[in-house]
Amino acid sequence: MPVCPVPAGAVLYPAMLLLLALLPNPTTAAVPMNTTAPCAQASCGGLNISYPFWLSGTHPPKCGYQAFQVACDKQHRASLINSIWNYQIMHIFYKNSSFRVRNAQLLDGTCEIELNVNASSDLGLAPFTISDRNQELFFLYGCHRQAEPLPRSWAPVSCTNESTNSFAWLAGRYRPDANLTALPGNCTVSVMPVLGYEGATGADYRRLMKRGFLLGYPDDGCEDCMESGGRCQIDDGDDFECYCSDGVICALLVLILPLLAAAAALDATTCAPATCGNLSIRYPFWLRGRQPSYCGYPSFGVACDPTGATPASLNNSYLRVLDIHYGNSSVVASHAKLAEDATACRATRFNMSASLALSLLAVSRANWELLLCANCSWTPPAGSIPVTCPGTLYEPAGPASVLGTVPAGCNYSVVPVLPGSEMRTLGDYAGLVRRGFLLEWTVPGDCAACNTSGGQCRFDAGVNAFRCLCPDGRLRPATCPRGELITETI
Repeated sequence: MPVCPVPAGAVLYPAMLLLLALLPNPTTAAVPMNTTAPCAQASCGGLNISYPFWLSGTHPPKCGYQAFQVACDKQHRASLINSIWNYQIMHIFYKNSSFRVRNAQLLDGTCEIELNVNASSDLGLAPFTISDRNQELFFLYGCHRQAEPLPRSWAPVSCTNESTNSFAWLAGRYRPDANLTALPGNCTVSVMPVLGYEGATGADYRRLMKRGFLLGYPDDGCEDCMESGGRCQIDDGDDFECYCSDGVICALLVLILPLLAAAAALDATTCAPATCGNLSIRYPFWLRGRQPSYCGYPSFGVACDPTGATPASLNNSYLRVLDIHYGNSSVVASHAKLAEDATACRATRFNMSASLALSLLAVSRANWELLLCANCSWTPPAGSIPVTCPGTLYEPAGPASVLGTVPAGCNYSVVPVLPGSEMRTLGDYAGLVRRGFLLEWTVPGDCAACNTSGGQCRFDAGVNAFRCLCPDGRLRPATCPRGELITETI
């Protein structure tokens, strides 16, 4: 992992000498280090902010990963700045790479939000994992009573329009892949992670949600870098680098890892392109259940329905993968929740760009926009289509420039759709959203250059970075040396 050179006078054991002898001179990657310590620890209220987190307005972007950018409001409350939900950061546990958050938008008793949120899907594309130290808090609403009574552990939720048919249930350890089909009552289900406490039940759902839940994040080797005298920063590609006191980047020292890695983990055949229906799966994507996670970027795991009944999902999120274009780094995807709602009412609270803010995906500017206007104080333009939600109108789909024509005095949401889409009647809506929209990805590393040099693309969780697997079994930061070639077709 990235560390700084051993200082003079330090004891070097034979195994360490052997490893260091095999490494290139780290000064070949020399880059001047800014000695003004722009990434020094900052604070927001009583919360200390340091790598991999960084405080907007205080730290430059190189002080942490994009998804870890923190905002500090006037009340000195810290929150993740690039999230569709307002996730307040309550505590950061740097020693074990975890932090506790709570969803501030669920603290005001707005049950409509509470009953339509699913944390594992909302965070599925982010570089965070929901800890199994959390418990599952289920919201079950619209339940149809059956002959047998509902479980006594289900507590009525009193703030919904269907209070007699809506419940909260505090279950066991959090499992993002839990099978909910066996629940009685034929209910619509949402689930949230919470940090439970002794004696808590579903009736305590407000207090449980205020306590928040625990998230984990990858350990990229920063602690080892700091112990060796270095400083952790991020390059322009959102990759980790260890800056040392002599002004060099010690990234080349990651060659220690492949020397110690098990041969099975470096098998060139384990990441051969796979298929899911008509999709070809290769880096930065990887096929869950059939390929190791190092075959692609962590949040680009594709879950394939073996029956073919539903499109492949991306990392247990709401996104359904319809097509992948590796040549221009784009993917055609649909949003499952929008596709399920033929009435289009769900789109009134929809913001695709915000929901992707923590990921390495962005809505392509090539899409057209389907504009949803609500509670407007002006006369709708010709061609607008009324929908079943009160006070809501759709404008025909068009290029992105249409957004600039929205008059003041109107709430609106924008649904991206494929270029050339048409919506002449409300009945066209379901087809448009199911056809999907274009997303573009930007991931660290140049996979094409790695392939051209004879290597294969990998993600090294040990340093949280792209690596190129070369024929000699080594993971190199970018490309393989000339003269090497892996014969397998990529």
